[in-house]
Amino acid sequence: MNRGYAGYYKGHFLRSSYEYAYAKYLEFQSIPWGYEDKKFDIGYKIYKPDFFFYNEYGKITKIVEIKSRNAKRPLNHW
Repeated sequence: MNRGYAGYYKGHFLRSSYEYAYAKYLEFQSIPWGYEDKKFDIGYKIYKPDFFFYNEYGKITKIVEIKSRNAKRPLNHW
């Protein structure tokens, strides 16, 4: 697994360099976001998605989960 950077950004503990890069992109684009704001019980575990986006009424409009590329999966070769 390629985690790279893990640490705090804007008061949120980001668990990977991919999450960090996405948070930086959102900030650069002036897109408001929340991080791991809500948990979901999906039966066999508690799931905390990474990024949350809300409308002007505070309702969730989009949830984004950041995943790294699986290093064990072979790349497509032509």
